[in-house]
Amino acid sequence: MKSNTEKVKNQLNSLIQSTHDAIDGFRTAAENVNDQKIVDYFIGRMNERKVFLEDLKQELIDLGEEYNETGSVGGVVHRVWMDIKATFSSNNEDQIIKEVVKGEKEAVKHYKQILNDDYLPMSSKLLLREQITSVEKSLGNAIVMESLS
Repeated sequence: MKSNTEKVKNQLNSLIQSTHDAIDGFRTAAENVNDQKIVDYFIGRMNERKVFLEDLKQELIDLGEEYNETGSVGGVVHRVWMDIKATFSSNNEDQIIKEVVKGEKEAVKHYKQILNDDYLPMSSKLLLREQITSVEKSLGNAIVMESLS
């Protein structure tokens, strides 16, 4: 049976990997839309996720653990962002926004799943609550863009 420390390390590393995927997804989205407001939104989310990434890495370091940037996560969030990347080849702004909404919904689910675990240290819970609040706001904004497209 895995120790609580190992579980925390695995969970935070899974968020690190999905955050990498989100950064790549938002970057690709920004490169494949023409509306400057949408481009700015995607770049803003990409930059925000870069901060999330550094904060997650620091949390693991503070817990005395190492982070894994190269490992692959076989979860839903990873697959969703890969689907989003595939959609970008179509250069269909409406479809790209729909896929970003899908990715953000999966990110919220991923955060909630981890936050529901009792073994998570308080410092990690506080960080993840802060991040999920921002992701939920981003999701709301993406849903508005989707409805306007």
